[in-house]
Amino acid sequence: MTVTDQKEALPLEYLAGHHVLIVEDEPINREIAGEFLDDVGISCDYAENGLSALDLVRNNHYDLILMDMQMPEMDGLEATRQIRLLAGCSAPIVAMTANAFAEDRERCRVAGMTDFMSKPIDPDALFTILLRNLPDTRH
Repeated sequence: MTVTDQKEALPLEYLAGHHVLIVEDEPINREIAGEFLDDVGISCDYAENGLSALDLVRNNHYDLILMDMQMPEMDGLEATRQIRLLAGCSAPIVAMTANAFAEDRERCRVAGMTDFMSKPIDPDALFTILLRNLPDTRH
């Protein structure tokens, strides 16, 4: 069993106490993602576009960022590039998109994203990604 397998086998209680930023322009998608995270004890902040996300990241610590790809004002790729330029922000950034093509995944990787998740959000896939990418803060 690899370290990743062991980490993904942890109970969802492991996720409690983490702080996540959800960047999504569609209110229903923000609400759904937030409810899934709230159910396992993750606190969330929300941004409707990349510009708002950038402001929040400048002023808060996040353990992980869920980033929609297509948003007004600043899309997810540009927001990720800008966030990666900020000193002290090494949070994993997970792309959320309805486009699941290989070239989309590559564009996300090049921009600085850590992982990729298709929409609509599947709870099992979401929790697998969270367990794979969130830091282990247990003592």
